[in-house]
Amino acid sequence: MLGPLKEARQRLEALKAADLGATITVLGESFTLPRFTDRAGGKPSTVVDATGTQRDLRTEEKEKLAFYGWATVEILRHTGMRIEELKELGHHSIISCKLPTTGEVIPLLQIAPSKSNQERLLLVSPELADVLSAVISRVRGHDGRVPSIPSYDLHEKVWNPPMPLLYQWSVGGENRAISIATIRQSLNMLLADTGIIDASGQPLTFQPHDFRKIFITDAILTGVVLGSRAGQCPAGGVIAGRGGDRARAPSGWGVGDR
Repeated sequence: MLGPLKEARQRLEALKAADLGATITVLGESFTLPRFTDRAGGKPSTVVDATGTQRDLRTEEKEKLAFYGWATVEILRHTGMRIEELKELGHHSIISCKLPTTGEVIPLLQIAPSKSNQERLLLVSPELADVLSAVISRVRGHDGRVPSIPSYDLHEKVWNPPMPLLYQWSVGGENRAISIATIRQSLNMLLADTGIIDASGQPLTFQPHDFRKIFITDAILTGVVLGSRAGQCPAGGVIAGRGGDRARAPSGWGVGDR
């Protein structure tokens, strides 16, 4: 995590460690915490800075873009999913499966049909689990649940029913789905902050689909594990994971059973 996201994380970590009503100083800025909060876990995100302005450190524009830029890179490179599939990723997409042969319960990521019109199931590696946990923790509401919100399907030109989407944020106090254009913007901003340049000396640019190519190449080089439609998971579908990864689901995920 670089640049704005690293700085934002420092502010949030200091906020998390402070007591209600305390004043903290982070990166040369002073913030005063409220004396009371109704957020789950008892930790606020809204503070008052030295000018008396109320600020929500979790939802400031640059921090939001930096966070979702980082999450996009990590999720795309660990799953190879398309950007349309990423936008529709929801809390309900995380399920668990009990293997009939060993009885082991493993976490899976269910990717809804898109271009190929075929549902896919991916084993959740420890690295992917950490990223998904960070996103889920971020979007949980005051009641601890991921809010269900409507989203617009650009291809079908229709509104989807409310779902607990992971790619959502607050705009003027209302939770809204993050658009594909904003996801691309967050990715470009993150890459620009790294200062990485290509062979011609120009800033490095990535398209979301480039991570799909990286995932497939990496899977071939490291050895991909493919399960049969019925042999691995009773619900069917294809299970894939990179060789050597141990699947796990961190506490607080609330994965659904299969």
